[in-house]
Amino acid sequence: LSHSVFNDVRNENRFCILETWINREDLDRQIATDRFGALLGAKVLLSEPLDIAVHTASESEGMEAVHSARGRK
Repeated sequence: LSHSVFNDVRNENRFCILETWINREDLDRQIATDRFGALLGAKVLLSEPLDIAVHTASESEGMEAVHSARGRK
């Protein structure tokens, strides 16, 4: 439905990408794309470890949600 990118005002190297999806299945399809994989691949360029949080109306998840949607454990 939407996506926004925010830059932390106290740390210019920290960004937040906020996306809104209709349902979990659509989010999982996005996470499984090559485009999202490119984002994960860019983590080697980061000064701090990549931190992803997945929040839904019923629960919050971390990197395990990304690995599950991409077919990895």
